[in-house]
Amino acid sequence: MKVPNFVIDEVMAEISHNSFRCYLAIMRKTTGSKKESSHITTDELMNLTSIKNKRTVYSSIKELESHSLITKVKTNTQYGNIYIITGNWKSKGISK
Repeated sequence: MKVPNFVIDEVMAEISHNSFRCYLAIMRKTTGSKKESSHITTDELMNLTSIKNKRTVYSSIKELESHSLITKVKTNTQYGNIYIITGNWKSKGISK
């Protein structure tokens, strides 16, 4: 997966270390797999990012949502929530 320059240049400076790791994991499972969205479980995010605490993943996802970097669609399935890379970074001063 090729990471766009703006992700390193601008997004990384705006969010926490753990949120950045979650963002890259979600990017890999969505745009990196040529999909617009992907079902991802919390355990899968923990494995992909080496984050050991579910609460840390939850707070990282909330941070990404607050910066309008992702959209999370809650589901009640074993496949996890649906995550979408929104591309709406301009709303929080992050430019593409």
